Amino acid sequence: MQIGAIWLSTWWIFLSLGMLGWLFSLRHKSVNNVDTIWSMFFLTAALWVTMPQPQLSARQWLLVLLLAIWAVRLSAFLSLRNWGKTEDWRYAAMRNKRGRSFNWRSIYVVYLLQAAIAMVIFSGLLPGLLMSAPIGPREVIAAGLALLGIGLEALADWQLYRFKSNKHNSGQVLQSGLWAYTRHPNYLGESLFWWSLFALSVQSDTLWTVLSPVIMTFLLLRVSGVSMMEKGRTGINPAYQKYQQETAAFFPRFNRVAGKSVNQSQAKDNNL
Repeated sequence: MQIGAIWLSTWWIFLSLGMLGWLFSLRHKSVNNVDTIWSMFFLTAALWVTMPQPQLSARQWLLVLLLAIWAVRLSAFLSLRNWGKTEDWRYAAMRNKRGRSFNWRSIYVVYLLQAAIAMVIFSGLLPGLLMSAPIGPREVIAAGLALLGIGLEALADWQLYRFKSNKHNSGQVLQSGLWAYTRHPNYLGESLFWWSLFALSVQSDTLWTVLSPVIMTFLLLRVSGVSMMEKGRTGINPAYQKYQQETAAFFPRFNRVAGKSVNQSQAKDNNL
């Protein structure tokens, strides 16, 4: 079976998970669960594609394992973060704008839209999931970078979650840890992960799969990630506006941290 036919045959997975998420959203009156479902789109489809194969190569197993680590970690964290919380302000704004019709409109403006986007991005993983190949230096380096991306995202998520859990930090902006180098270290880790999967699985005749990390990075930067967060409620916080001036949006800028350390050292000297 050709890659295109296999890809099209996965439509029911994305549709089913999306519709299940929608049904749960009606009961809880919140579409937050779409964030939890997002990574499960990819893992479920990857397992459905690979498990029927009689034998998987070491590289195929490695790709599935990395996807599983990423998906389970992200889904579990978002479930924990959103448990018992009000609807995310981005979705709440959509609900307020559309009123009562949002319950049924969310089928396509939230769940089916994200399912379709996930299915398009998933297409770039298929060559790696379907083609047998050994593990060489390139695969080892790519896997290491993928784990680094997962680690960056996990650490950034945890640092922000712990910061926001402290009531004394209400209205404040996290500017320590990874957040001292970039305003969105979690998105940086996510992008690194997807570029690493591309490097892990691409072959000379499957260069088109670069669309997957390109689309994912574009979404993180211009659609649902950096751009939306900084133009929305977060961006109107005066403390965050100052943070924007001092800290890079995406790619780390280390001179700010170095300069801050120098200023702190000078301040200590002046106090002596």
